[in-house]
Amino acid sequence: MKKIGGIGNEDLQSIKVTKFDGTQYELILNFRFATNCWYMTVIDRAVVIKNIKVVTCPNLLRQFDSYFDFGIACLTENLVDPRFIDDFLFERSVLYTLTPEDVLSYEESLANG
Repeated sequence: MKKIGGIGNEDLQSIKVTKFDGTQYELILNFRFATNCWYMTVIDRAVVIKNIKVVTCPNLLRQFDSYFDFGIACLTENLVDPRFIDDFLFERSVLYTLTPEDVLSYEESLANG
């Protein structure tokens, strides 16, 4: 699990993130003022998944596991979903890239209750 750095307090941000194997994916974060929510688009190779709501979750990409060889976790203070434009800047919320081993460990924990 590796912290995704460089997230500011702009309402639209594009970040190149280096994965465990040295390749990169693009993470586009969009803050929507009308709903006080963050959404993300993930682009890896030819796969583009748009409008994933960023919530407190150990793997936001779980439902897309057949498309990605990694995951993205959002961990927050007090288990409150990110709802302010500066939540990532002040690290009230932190995004992490998960390795395949992290993803597998999470899946095993779900399977074992």
